[in-house]
Amino acid sequence: MAKGQSRHCGTKAGDGPVEVETEVAEKKTCNQIEDDSDAVIVESDELAIAGSCPAQQQQTTDERAGGKRRPPTPASGGRKKRGKAEGGKAACRTQKEKIGDKVEETQEAEFASEADQHDAMDGLVAPQKLATNEILAHFTATGVEMTAAQRRTIKALGATFTNEWMPQVSHLIADTFRRTTKMMCAICCGARVVVPAYLDACAEAGKLVDDTQFLLRDEVCEAAFARKHHLADDFSVSAALERRNQSGPMLHGVSVYCFPSVVERHDLPHLVAAAGGAWLDELPSSFPGHAHSVLLLAERAARNSAEQEQRKKANRIYDVEMLREAAITQMLRRRQWRVK
Repeated sequence: MAKGQSRHCGTKAGDGPVEVETEVAEKKTCNQIEDDSDAVIVESDELAIAGSCPAQQQQTTDERAGGKRRPPTPASGGRKKRGKAEGGKAACRTQKEKIGDKVEETQEAEFASEADQHDAMDGLVAPQKLATNEILAHFTATGVEMTAAQRRTIKALGATFTNEWMPQVSHLIADTFRRTTKMMCAICCGARVVVPAYLDACAEAGKLVDDTQFLLRDEVCEAAFARKHHLADDFSVSAALERRNQSGPMLHGVSVYCFPSVVERHDLPHLVAAAGGAWLDELPSSFPGHAHSVLLLAERAARNSAEQEQRKKANRIYDVEMLREAAITQMLRRRQWRVK
């Protein structure tokens, strides 16, 4: 019994193996006690018969054959047999109770230990899962063909990549300056415009690194854009992003409506949303009131006479190109782009 109990206490396995091993120990103990009791009884019979005379042996045999049984006497060892048998059964019950108590105590200790371990693991794993599930960055690209290796790098960093523009984009990958819809939206919402080498640095470090030295700087194309739009010579994408971060969304609290003369408008709702404005599909019913909170855009020439009449009622209408330029520079140059 001591050996079986020692094996049980030292076992680190689950509940099933512990119960099986305990049952084996109980059976071995009980069988051993019962066998000892039987041995005592047989031995007592032999001693009683050996110590009696032949006449007594014959009498005992005759009484048994006649259906009578002699009451047990001290000489026959009956009391001793019953006493030892009852003592053996009591010892067996005592041993079973002790083993059962030990099993319950050991199982309770194991359950408590497992519960403490689970609580400790939950405290460690939960933040790790939270950090894993958290999206660190959202990437998109313009003018760049993303390779499979670059996409794997973005996924390994815990970030996402989208082919289309989305408001959640935090990084725009570009190798040169182009006035694309994604470039204009990225500047309007303050996203980081980085070169592809940024992903290589992140892959080498195994995490998102500081992107300051990887910001897009295209002096040739930026200078060409500045000359075309009569801007200052110091224009740059980095300067426009800095202006946006300091001043906030350019169209905050402003609604934008385009007259029917503006045919190419698929990109304009995205620009307005990225700049914090509201896009209007129809001319406000209170027009020409609240002109200060509504930005009216149109082409230089009206599309039809109905548009011409509406434009006469408006105080200020601006060329639609003003919005596209402002998306890049983060400056609304109303005077230069007003339609007369």
